[in-house]
Amino acid sequence: MNLSPIQSLAISKAIKEAAEKAARNQVATGTHAVDMIVHISGTLNVAEDTEKTPTVSISLLDVLAASLQYAGAVREALWTCIQRGAEEAIKARNNTDKVFTVEAEKINRMMEDFVKPLLATLPKTPVKGKVTTKLDVEVYHQPELAAA
Repeated sequence: MNLSPIQSLAISKAIKEAAEKAARNQVATGTHAVDMIVHISGTLNVAEDTEKTPTVSISLLDVLAASLQYAGAVREALWTCIQRGAEEAIKARNNTDKVFTVEAEKINRMMEDFVKPLLATLPKTPVKGKVTTKLDVEVYHQPELAAA
């Protein structure tokens, strides 16, 4: 296939994921012959690459493991607190305990004061610029297709 990167990107963006899923639901299992000529025209815009703070991509398990490693002399006490907190969270999930809900609300407010400065110290991760398109797709040649 002798496509330029721009042509490859345009083709991949021409068919939206929702359209692909809808079409897939209408196609029977099996091998199907495909023979068509498609004309794609329009514009493709690639935004500048940016950076973001890696919040969701950070594994909570990795953070927990590193925290326990750096806890040193207080590791056992920290581990006990984490275990107790996990047990309380499980109980609260199964029991709508108002006390725990009030504590959770307080913690959410405190976390804002803690998380924002923490996130500001984390290294940024690169993010590829968003690709937007205004494309028209026309099928010029499409003989009757049948299962092979």
